[in-house]
Amino acid sequence: PKVTDEMLANNPLNVGMIMSGRWGLESHGAKNNLESIAKGFIMGQRLGKKLKARNEDKSLKYNRLRSGSIDKRRISNLGYGTGTVFQKVETMLYDDAAIHISIDASSSMRGRNWSQSITMASAIAKAASMIEGLDVVISVRASDWTNGSSGERPIIMVTYDSTKDSIARFRKVMTQIRPQGCTPEGLCFEAIQKQLIAMKKGKEGYFLNLSDGMPGANGYDGIKARQHTRDQVNAMKKNGLHVLSYYVNESDYKCESTMEAFKYMYGADARFVNVESVADIANTMNAKFLVPKA
Repeated sequence: PKVTDEMLANNPLNVGMIMSGRWGLESHGAKNNLESIAKGFIMGQRLGKKLKARNEDKSLKYNRLRSGSIDKRRISNLGYGTGTVFQKVETMLYDDAAIHISIDASSSMRGRNWSQSITMASAIAKAASMIEGLDVVISVRASDWTNGSSGERPIIMVTYDSTKDSIARFRKVMTQIRPQGCTPEGLCFEAIQKQLIAMKKGKEGYFLNLSDGMPGANGYDGIKARQHTRDQVNAMKKNGLHVLSYYVNESDYKCESTMEAFKYMYGADARFVNVESVADIANTMNAKFLVPKA
């Protein structure tokens, strides 16, 4: 539920995703993470400005109507037989929102896939820190090989919670996280269903996934794993969560079978965009997040 300072310093649970101690901070992976986070914070400044419409009450005025409230500026037209002297004002308000960002931290995400994902998560975390009423939780998921292949276990760890942690805390923890192990997608989604529902607490709830595609772990793969992941995504939506799932791939060549599997699992909520583009991210997020109250 929370990556602690003790875990970062000593890794008492021996979780493969954590680069603990001094070695972790001086590793090549940690330095790459820091660069990706810094890039994300710069993007986040711009993204925050694009999403700030959530903080603004937008009013639209419709006039020349035959019903509504009197438009004083058109009262003089009553003497000329016109009945279109009414107006109506609609104000768009937005509910507070909570976003859970879950990042695939399996071994296949190493390299640019991981850098892109860290950059995007950093951008959203930074943007959310600028927006009133928008909370963010970030988790990473993979599997651990502590006891060899027979002891492989799916793991999901919360690395940041904006309701409790500072943005500096986000940087500290994410610097020491590396991709490790397999891809237990739906297993991890199932494990946090209750937390996702609790996260809402009267807010609009969102689940945002970053992944390079196929689920796969010890005894968990193929159509069975894809169907299970799909079922967990549908369960989120049934419980009132909005879902966005970004396909992350470092190559211009995208494996069609993997992309089809991704669409099967996430349906209309699958997104194939440049995750390093502020405009692409803002457009897809605005479509989900800038939904006025009914």
